[in-house]
Amino acid sequence: MEAEDTKMITQEEFATVSELFRKAYPYFVHEIERVEEERGKLNDFQLMLAVSRAKESLAIVNWDYRKMINMVFDGYVDIYKELGRKEADEWAIVTFGCSRYIKRTDGFATVAEEAKQVEYDEESLRILLNELSLQMEAKEAELLHLYEEFNRLQRIAETLKTKPPVSDPPPDGEEAVQQQEEKDDESAKDDH
Repeated sequence: MEAEDTKMITQEEFATVSELFRKAYPYFVHEIERVEEERGKLNDFQLMLAVSRAKESLAIVNWDYRKMINMVFDGYVDIYKELGRKEADEWAIVTFGCSRYIKRTDGFATVAEEAKQVEYDEESLRILLNELSLQMEAKEAELLHLYEEFNRLQRIAETLKTKPPVSDPPPDGEEAVQQQEEKDDESAKDDH
């Protein structure tokens, strides 16, 4: 049983779980904000309810994915309880590319906007701006990496265009004699 819990996940599984968590994250954050506004920092039971409500937005069929998404939520909850919401949100943003926005066909909206409750206090705006800033930095780093790789490949392509194909130099006198002797030995063996 223990070996199953420590099983390594594939890159494909991580991508799928990340996508599922990104889909549930706006609902999760909205529920946390709602409860924090009324009662302050969430206790274990309130966190469990927030996780449950967020997972209602998902349709997970595979049991392994259920376990993995639960582990991701557990990770968030652990960070929230130990370090606070800001650090937990930053972990979700940096690790999984989460956003409090829900992708819609006509653009993006927060859960609150979906519910027609567009009221931002100073702290919410600061968190939103920080979240967007972190996402922009991540995208900029990714673009810079792609740009550097693109330029490296372009330089290689340019050097291939300008260089004539390299062929083996003709053998010098001794090498030519040795190669001929080897060929003669091989043909003598074939004749026998």
